[in-house]
Amino acid sequence: MADAGGKATKDLLGEIPHLIVVILLVLVLLFVVTKFKWVHCSQIPQWCDVYCSINGKSQVAIIHGPASDAGLGDASALHNQILTQRKFTYSAMFEASQLSQGLLDDYELVILTHVKNISLRQAITLRDYLDRGGSILWEGDAGSSYVLTREDESYALAENLSNPGYYEYYEEILNSSAGFGLLGDALGIKYLGNVPKTGGARFYAVKLNHLILSGVKNFELPPAPFAKVTENPAVLTKVAEIELNGVKYPALLERKYIGRIIYVAIPLEYVNSRTLTSNALDYLVSC
Repeated sequence: MADAGGKATKDLLGEIPHLIVVILLVLVLLFVVTKFKWVHCSQIPQWCDVYCSINGKSQVAIIHGPASDAGLGDASALHNQILTQRKFTYSAMFEASQLSQGLLDDYELVILTHVKNISLRQAITLRDYLDRGGSILWEGDAGSSYVLTREDESYALAENLSNPGYYEYYEEILNSSAGFGLLGDALGIKYLGNVPKTGGARFYAVKLNHLILSGVKNFELPPAPFAKVTENPAVLTKVAEIELNGVKYPALLERKYIGRIIYVAIPLEYVNSRTLTSNALDYLVSC
């Protein structure tokens, strides 16, 4: 009996290295599927504490306009929501005038809110960020009105010296940019205008199994303005709608570009749904 017990103990000890290998392989697999956003760390109990402690906080940049910008959204409110509600997400705010490729490269996610007016060069910077695989949460009427800044004009005039006709080409693009302009093709969305603040609008789920709608029921929206858009169904998934006075409007749209693009017609900070905001960020960032 003693020999049998000793043999069993020896066999068990012999399996420990195999067990360690299996555990390590599982951890590696979890890291991979979390990094590539096939699952979010919050979907696995206690996994955020492990993954995000090792991998670091997700970096989110909120791009907004100056106080004079007439765009929808409240960058400060959204920034505060992220800081107070998300343990492993770091949020920083920047005015659109600070936009540069070097700045955006440091961030896993860019959020555009309260920035209706953007310059052509800022739009090009955002498009390049998307083309490099960046993800964007696009709110309301952000980027729907193009302006020619002094910096833009100086750049175009300088470029025109070595490339005659460039300034006229630049102006032509600017004047023809409408409904998200250069970014419209990447978004797959055309901006039509804003629906003014009113009561009685309801949020309705369309794609019920989408992760962003997990735990979110149909509900009445607080009185707030929202953007009216049309979408290209060939490249977009309609996740949710707004219904107002019997008319349905796109509320939440997704495009899987190189990275991910989520468009919300009504800024999340207006909606006052902690679950919806948390789900959207879970879908777009690792931590």
